[in-house]
Amino acid sequence: MIKCIICSNEPNAKNSHIIPINLIKDCIGKRYNELSYSINLTSDGLNQSLFIGDELQHRAEELNVNKLKTNALNPYTLDNILCTICEAKLGKIEGLIYSEIVLKIRQEKYKSNFRAEKVNKFDVLIPVTKKISKTEIDIYFYSIILRVIHYLNFKNKQTFINEEIIQIISKFLNKEMNGVCDKIINLKTGIIVCVTNNPKLQPTFMETNLFEKLIIPMCNFVIVFESSNGETVFGKSMNYISDSEFKFIKNSEEMESVFSVFGNINN
Repeated sequence: MIKCIICSNEPNAKNSHIIPINLIKDCIGKRYNELSYSINLTSDGLNQSLFIGDELQHRAEELNVNKLKTNALNPYTLDNILCTICEAKLGKIEGLIYSEIVLKIRQEKYKSNFRAEKVNKFDVLIPVTKKISKTEIDIYFYSIILRVIHYLNFKNKQTFINEEIIQIISKFLNKEMNGVCDKIINLKTGIIVCVTNNPKLQPTFMETNLFEKLIIPMCNFVIVFESSNGETVFGKSMNYISDSEFKFIKNSEEMESVFSVFGNINN
């Protein structure tokens, strides 16, 4: 039986976004007017494809200048992955993140909303606004990670994320969003979130099996979900649920080079 990936109730929500639309709309366009590139980077090579929204289909030949394979289905949405209650709760948090972080983190006039620090050679920005909590930021990013994992599993793509970790993420979200007090094993995974310098030059979806971690470039941010306990170059700039603050890496030239395989790939 199919269940909501967070609360296990009936997943009756339709057309749920895998990645919040307000996070990627400035890069791909509004609903039904999307023009977006997907990347499949595997051991067999690089494949790119294009999704053109319904209201732009009459211009498909003109827009697909590189003659890429086109996706018939919207790569950003999926039916029956969430219930309408969980989707509505996520929607409120997504709105807060958009207004308090996405719209402000690059703008000089809002620099007082973030504390700047140097962590493991990386410049990081830490939100200091009282309008959104650390837990809400965790919910936001872990919900995206969970949706992407299920989306890739739905497409029979390997993610290297074991089932135990997936279940712990679901229980964490259910506890924090719905007050369900299941016993939760400590989630020792980490999240790295990099703020992209120029969102419109970033791909907004990628599938890969080349790394033993989940990398999600999505226009305004690049999320790296580190499911192992090994040492990484990110060190203390990685975010854990047990942390009291959330750190966003402000992309440096070093960080841009790390993700250069993804950036500009659609140009």
